[in-house]
Amino acid sequence: MSERKKICDLGLTNTQKTNFQTAYEHSQGTHAPTTAQENIIESISVNGTALTPDENKKVDITIPEAVKGEDGVGVPTGGTTG
Repeated sequence: MSERKKICDLGLTNTQKTNFQTAYEHSQGTHAPTTAQENIIESISVNGTALTPDENKKVDITIPEAVKGEDGVGVPTGGTTG
């Protein structure tokens, strides 16, 4: 059975069939140019010092214990946790 026949057998209105066909045709097209840039972070720095991601694109920022709040989350020096 052809794809067109399957769509006709669904009991859709003509408007629904047209919308379905339009959406399908759109889904088959190119959605981004081949020159599009990936959604990536360009750089990361802490206090003006650049950090370099490892081979897994990971950056590990160590927060000294002296500036961690009671919940383990970093707070600004001299800041409070809540």
